[in-house]
Amino acid sequence: MAKNQALANAFQRLGAKPNLDPFQWDFVGKNLFAMAAQGVIFFVFTVLLQYKFFIHFRPWWSVPQLPPLGTEDEDVARERERVKSGKAQSDILTMIDLSKVYKSGRKPAVNRLCLGIPHSECFGLLGVNGAGKTSTFRMLTGDTPITYGKAFLGHHSVLTEMERVHQLMGYCPQFDAISDLLTGREHLELYARLRGVPEEAVTKVAQWGVKKLGLTQYSEQEAGGYSGGNKRKLSTAISFIGAPSVIFLDEPTTGMDPKAKRFLWNCIVNVTKEGRAVVLTSHSMEECEALCTRMAIMVN
Repeated sequence: MAKNQALANAFQRLGAKPNLDPFQWDFVGKNLFAMAAQGVIFFVFTVLLQYKFFIHFRPWWSVPQLPPLGTEDEDVARERERVKSGKAQSDILTMIDLSKVYKSGRKPAVNRLCLGIPHSECFGLLGVNGAGKTSTFRMLTGDTPITYGKAFLGHHSVLTEMERVHQLMGYCPQFDAISDLLTGREHLELYARLRGVPEEAVTKVAQWGVKKLGLTQYSEQEAGGYSGGNKRKLSTAISFIGAPSVIFLDEPTTGMDPKAKRFLWNCIVNVTKEGRAVVLTSHSMEECEALCTRMAIMVN
């Protein structure tokens, strides 16, 4: 471009009118063509990555070898047999040999988890830090790829139908994913719109969430000023928006006082009575005994 401009200025001083088109191939044309081609190529590549197209072409040698299972408890072996025999087809959530091995790890974080969870059940994953509870949630929600195995939510594959799976789930992460500058009500209205709630019902749904989790007196305050317990309540309320079929709660009562914890327990029990399934992680045996109809202990 600079060369083209210099030539144009020189010809202008000489009184000539050169025929110098800045868009011809030798000037900017080839660069514009390269930019347009790259835009199309990288857009298509991004779409394929988003829909996990390349996961079907993963070479066999890239799949890490899992160690032998060894001896299993009777209940664990019975559940594995139930899932693999097809008797869990009516369950809303099914995991078949679900496994996760991180590149930096020598042993699997999750090792061939087989589990079926029916409607109206609260299932607990109990274990210490590093046992694989959060890794299991991250695979089921699509935050991290599955190393081996399969999972189905409402008969939709987590591997290939994640867009549909996301429509059926609610998720309260281990660490609160909230904005410090938005109020509690604004959070719920935002996520209601993201969930596809009709605009005329957004305000009503947000009010329901605020009342459901006991946040009425804090609903117009910025979430950055909330206590740790109220932030967990807000994250849980967000996971309830849209009446999802399965709700994942990753240590939902962390930082709560006993009164707030008991209140949230009652909310979770009411959700299961409505026919929805809840999967929660916890360090507390007392919490799992109070809420869960079934429970699994995850160990390293």
